[in-house]
Amino acid sequence: MSEGYASQPESDIDLDEDIDLVESQLNTHNSVHDRTQFESKFDFEMTTARDDQKSFEVDMYVFFPKTMGVSSESYPREAFYGDITHLLRVRTPEVKRGRGGAFSTPRLSAVEEYFKAHLDTVNRQRLSQLVVHDTKLFGCLVYTELKRVQSDLRRVIKRANSTQNSELVVRFQTRLMSRVESVHAAIREYRQGYVWRLKTEPLLVDEEVRRALLLIDEYLSYRLESALIALHRLVAPFGSETEDLQHQVEALLTGEMAYRLDHVQAAVAHQQARVENHYYRLGLLKKYVSEVLFLQTKRINKDYVYRNFIAAFGAALAAAFAILTNVQTARMVLEREDIGLRLLTVTVLGVIAYVFKDRIKDVTKDYFNSRLKSWMPDFDVQMFYTHFDSAGRSEKVYLGSSQELVRYLQRSSIPPDIDYLRELGHRTELEPERLETVLHYNKRMRFEVQEAVQEHFGQAQVKRIHDVLRFDISHFLAKLADPQKRLSYFSPDQGIVTTEAPRVYHLNLVFRYRVSNWLDGKVCKRVTDYERLRVILNKQGIVRVESVVPRGELGHEEQDESAMRSELLPLLLLPRPARLMPIRAGL
Repeated sequence: MSEGYASQPESDIDLDEDIDLVESQLNTHNSVHDRTQFESKFDFEMTTARDDQKSFEVDMYVFFPKTMGVSSESYPREAFYGDITHLLRVRTPEVKRGRGGAFSTPRLSAVEEYFKAHLDTVNRQRLSQLVVHDTKLFGCLVYTELKRVQSDLRRVIKRANSTQNSELVVRFQTRLMSRVESVHAAIREYRQGYVWRLKTEPLLVDEEVRRALLLIDEYLSYRLESALIALHRLVAPFGSETEDLQHQVEALLTGEMAYRLDHVQAAVAHQQARVENHYYRLGLLKKYVSEVLFLQTKRINKDYVYRNFIAAFGAALAAAFAILTNVQTARMVLEREDIGLRLLTVTVLGVIAYVFKDRIKDVTKDYFNSRLKSWMPDFDVQMFYTHFDSAGRSEKVYLGSSQELVRYLQRSSIPPDIDYLRELGHRTELEPERLETVLHYNKRMRFEVQEAVQEHFGQAQVKRIHDVLRFDISHFLAKLADPQKRLSYFSPDQGIVTTEAPRVYHLNLVFRYRVSNWLDGKVCKRVTDYERLRVILNKQGIVRVESVVPRGELGHEEQDESAMRSELLPLLLLPRPARLMPIRAGL
């Protein structure tokens, strides 16, 4: 994860600008999700037909040690896709911010209109789905703002620690207190304007709307509590210099706990419940709120399509061979030749036609299938987003498509730039040769949005697609040796020493990220950069992930269309690999 800061004087205003998040066209973040899952997050900038069209391509090259026993037979691509988990959604839409970056509360006009029409059954039912959608989206906006406050504080603390200047945090706490209060004010207004009226006024409300309003209130209470605790822990090491912020956080926590015990029925029931039940409910609340952001997808198996095409082509060749054989047989029958020779020839041709017709079909199918698999996608995923207008009408908007491809590569067929990054870091020429199996995963994203998808709610615009990819490595752990190995060595002081040494395996990952700009159906510009990671494994799972080449260290830009038709030059041969501007990788 790389974060960039502008080189500016450290005044209050410059500091405010400095902590603004840096967005790139393709944000990425690779990390450990849990003991057996490696997680990659991709954040794609969406464009419309009126903007410059862009396409995105992510290549992941996985270098498996031979000791893992990975091959196309033991681990086919079907197994790989079975170990991959995809989560596709839009990023929380962005709304206008107040002065100093304060959170500006958008009006839930649909809820207000719904309350006014509570006696009108037709209008109430017309607005019910819109109200549920908007309240969920409001919960996502508040949670995103809380995460942003924490992220900005961490960035300031990181800068303060690197420069040995704690005054940066002290100066930032005033703005931080204002932002925390703006979020808390938004939650209070939500409660006073909707939740309190729901409980005290005789309103006719559909059960689905009632559940949404109350569940969002409970969700925001838990999210506010966890964010405040995180802020308190971050500033606690600075002691009395940040005591004003600490006192404010403690007061808000006390008030939030009292509110939840008095007004959130589920919270009272869970106060004495086991911790696992408590967090189980939090997980349900999170899924309920965030589902408003998830995309609807239609997954097309391209392998099934071109397999049928190849089979039809092979059958056509076999039929053509059979017809030619029959024509030759008919000619020989009609010509005046020796009857014995004619009978023998007809018999031989009949056997050949019978045998080779099926073989031509099967051989042709296998040959072309193996060739086409190397460049045709395995899956084509079409993406749709359910959009609501101010009148409560919903529309399924087509956003674009995502294509996926998996293949095994021989060492000689690895692209030169990827091979260069894999070999980067060899200390001497005497290192033993690495015996590895290389798996290549390719993902391409192309958006085809005609108009900007703009939510009426706060005039928030959907600008980015968020894709979470989790790779489960538990399939490979069974073949690994025990995590501890007895090791004996000689020490001049202690003699022969026997100890337990950790036994680990290295799974090397090389990522290539490409952003292509299109003009009149042709690529006019392409920016490529790279990242290399080392995943340390043992028989129990992932131990840690090390960054060998951080993203932003190596990359290049291509403007010549003719150069883009060929494979990339190896970075070693580039006169001077471009150092790309650091990008924000946190999602």
